[in-house]
Amino acid sequence: MKDDRFVMIGADIEVIEACELPVAPPPLFLAAKLLLMPDEPEEGHWFRVDISGPQAERKPISGDKSIQSRRDRRFPARPTGCNIIAPVNLVFETAAEYRLHLIVDGTELKVIPLLVSNSVKPVPTIDANLGPLPTSTEEAESAWKQIEEMAPSDEDLAELAKRHPAPAEWYENG
Repeated sequence: MKDDRFVMIGADIEVIEACELPVAPPPLFLAAKLLLMPDEPEEGHWFRVDISGPQAERKPISGDKSIQSRRDRRFPARPTGCNIIAPVNLVFETAAEYRLHLIVDGTELKVIPLLVSNSVKPVPTIDANLGPLPTSTEEAESAWKQIEEMAPSDEDLAELAKRHPAPAEWYENG
């Protein structure tokens, strides 16, 4: 860590390099999109994020949170996308590999490795012009809403597909 910035590889955070331990990285958020199948009930779903550390001890980061979903009544046979955002505000005491566990309705759906490394020299940081990171769940959810509003609608995508058919080689190659 240098100036409260972190190492970012791709779009995921895989490594936190700290000049000193323990380290409290800037606020992090775990974001995921879940699909609610048409035959599943619309309400009553929940998620939780746990962390396991170097001794495999497992602790919940957040309590159980309900998942808010709204089916598109125009397309009842299609899956419904649900965005979840969970703050991951932790202090890492030791350099080790940690794992974030995403649990939905009591089932572990994803395990995400996160390496905390002790770096003896400052590490390269991201461009400071990217703006501030969300500091609360509300800010992160607002950012997701902005992204969703910019995304094309199903109708727009269907219209584009009509006007621009897929090349034949897409079908030939499976």
